[in-house]
Formats: sequence, C-alpha cells, structure tokens
Amino acid sequence: APGGVSVEIGTRAGGTALMFLLALKEMYEDPPFLLTVDPYGEKDYSPSVIDETDYRYGDVFYLRAKALLARFPNHAHFLLRGEDFWQLAPMPLFHRGESRRLGDLTFVFLDGDLSPPSVVADAAMAMRFLRPGGIVLIDNINWSGNITPALGAFGKVLRGAERWLALTK
Repeated sequence: APGGVSVEIGTRAGGTALMFLLALKEMYEDPPFLLTVDPYGEKDYSPSVIDETDYRYGDVFYLRAKALLARFPNHAHFLLRGEDFWQLAPMPLFHRGESRRLGDLTFVFLDGDLSPPSVVADAAMAMRFLRPGGIVLIDNINWSGNITPALGAFGKVLRGAERWLALTK
C-alpha cells in the first residue's frame, strides 16, 4: 500500500522517525507524510509494565526530535497522547493545497504507551484507518517473556489472530 500517510506513535527523541523519513526520501520523488505523536512528559509510562525504568521524559527529548525532524516538509508532529490523536484521523490533512484524508494510512508504528490496554487500543484504531495492504508494526509487546498473550489479545479485539504475525529473534 505505497504512498499513503504513515504514523509513529511514541516519538521520544526522533531516531526512528528520522530513519523512516530518510527512507521515504530515497523511495519517493515526492515523499508521503509521516506524522509523529508523543505527549512529552504529560504521561508517565509505568515502570511496572516493562521493567523498572522510569520512562517519563519531556523537554530534552522533544527538542531533540524537533531539531532532527524540522528539515523534512513531509513531517508533522502532534503533541498528543495516542488516544487523542486517533480522534483526528477522520479529519483532512492539507499539503500543497490538496486535501488528503488523514485516516488513509499505509504504515503505523506503535512504540508509545506499551501497557497492554493501550497497545490493543492503539492497534484497534490503527486497523480502523489502515488502507488495504497497509502494515501495523508494534514494538516491545513481549509483556511477560511470551508473545502469546499479546497475540491472543489482538486476535480477540482485532479481527482474528491470523492477521497478526510475531517477529522474534
């Protein structure tokens, strides 16, 4: 599903977004949009979900991301939580005087709030706005050392487990 809008939920310092924008620049004469979403400091990510690290971050990461990504005209950042961003997906996106439907997504990378309920909710919303042939990639969902609970949760909520593939080392 080439050419549509892509979304990254969970931008942090912008490293993944930078690599993605550089790849889009190589692949397309007129690269499609990458929208990044992160609330920066508004929401703390519970240490008990993944490990004992405090994942609350703020201005330093936001400024790093802005500096890295500012040169790309096909990038826009939303200073929002994932659940708030999805409310905008039915809205149009204007670029070079043309209106495009924001919710016509080619690729979604979920790397924000990694708590099981948030990941399942973000994945459900991503699937709602994904164009046929599009991809949802979710990072860090090996919640208990076993990928099966995550795949089971997606299968119950998101149109069947057969739609989800776990990539492991």
